[in-house]
Amino acid sequence: MDDEFELSGIRYRARKMSAKDQLFVARKLTPLIGSFVPLLQMAAKQASVGGNISGAIMSLDVEQVMPLAQGIASLPESDTDDLIARCLSHVQRGSVSPAGTTWSNVWSTSAGKPMFEDIDLMSMLTLVAHVVRKDLGNFIPALFSGSIGGAGLIQTSNS
Repeated sequence: MDDEFELSGIRYRARKMSAKDQLFVARKLTPLIGSFVPLLQMAAKQASVGGNISGAIMSLDVEQVMPLAQGIASLPESDTDDLIARCLSHVQRGSVSPAGTTWSNVWSTSAGKPMFEDIDLMSMLTLVAHVVRKDLGNFIPALFSGSIGGAGLIQTSNS
């Protein structure tokens, strides 16, 4: 099932990833999970006080975000490129006309870059995050909670 959403006034849809693509993305993100989960927990606490999680993440101090930034920086360039390409190859952009909406792929596999010049770094990362949240949103918490087989695949010190 496709998931339609809007970013900066532009309609996008994310197509469902295959299980193999989900595994690929999960493997590439694994080095970041240790720094990403505490960040999400901090943001979730702030959001529960009356905001949304995106706004809460944006309001975190640099020191709180630094472990995730360092984790991203430590990924090999080829892993980063593969992760972005795999996620964005599942995203399409809508163009509305009187005849209806025409959908175009956001990522050019042959060129290895976005098909639209106005997709900047923040837009690209937001699109990738949307795909990850949509396709791995249930899987990543299950790694810690044990909801996919009892004890959780990754044990934390609090488990």
